Amino acid sequence: MPLHFRDELRDARAVALEDAEAFEQIVFVLEHIGVFLTRRVKDLGTYRLDITTEALKSPLAEEIPTQLLDWHTPFATLYELVQQGRNDALHQGAFARHLTNHAVELALVLEDALMVNAVAARDFMVKDPVCALLWQPINIIDNKTPSLIEVFPHPALLVLCDCDYRIPYKVQKVRKYWPNDRADTRRSKVLQQMCTILDALKCVICDIPLDLNKVAENATFAELKAIEDMIDALVCAWVGIKYLCGEADPYGDDSAAIWVPSGTSPTVRIARVVST
Repeated sequence: MPLHFRDELRDARAVALEDAEAFEQIVFVLEHIGVFLTRRVKDLGTYRLDITTEALKSPLAEEIPTQLLDWHTPFATLYELVQQGRNDALHQGAFARHLTNHAVELALVLEDALMVNAVAARDFMVKDPVCALLWQPINIIDNKTPSLIEVFPHPALLVLCDCDYRIPYKVQKVRKYWPNDRADTRRSKVLQQMCTILDALKCVICDIPLDLNKVAENATFAELKAIEDMIDALVCAWVGIKYLCGEADPYGDDSAAIWVPSGTSPTVRIARVVST
């Protein structure tokens, strides 16, 4: 099913979160999905089987609610509540706040189901921070269950490159790194740092389709910033790989932590980077 439905659900959920009675936007998207799946313009009752089949691709639909019923409602129950509530609201004119809550929960399950086969970086790029809330399960079922971990590239780079202090590869900080150098010198130096990081990444991740040797030293800083973002994404992916292999350590407290690949770098290095 097209990922644009995921974006429609997110937009509709944002509207519902601003207005506790604005559940209709989520229902409209639900109907659009039903039409797409069945190739017929009917009602929510007709779409129920096809939409539920799609939702079951996510563990949030059935698997997780069986273990965390206090936090999660089974998708089948949510669908029935939204369907019945929508009919009551339309016929009686009573927009119940609890209906919006059910619709938001339903949208979250479908969004997760739509992301099951997403593998490209473009599928995961977001404009706003991604936060793990209390209701979101963190690796409670098995290794196949999506997990949310917090990653900070700088500490990971200390381990990856075996450095004692942060690597000066951030394009927006070139003036701070080399205040007395000319722009072209700064550009050359930051590109060199990126090459060093990429070489280290290619030792731990195979077939990275990025070749900085083709990047001219007269590349604009905007072009270098795009490369910086690619490097950060690769570093985060590497941390995720190490986490799945049980080779990452948390640094933080009981409420929050960043994950860093296990290595020889002492904790004091991590602390210094996080605090600066």
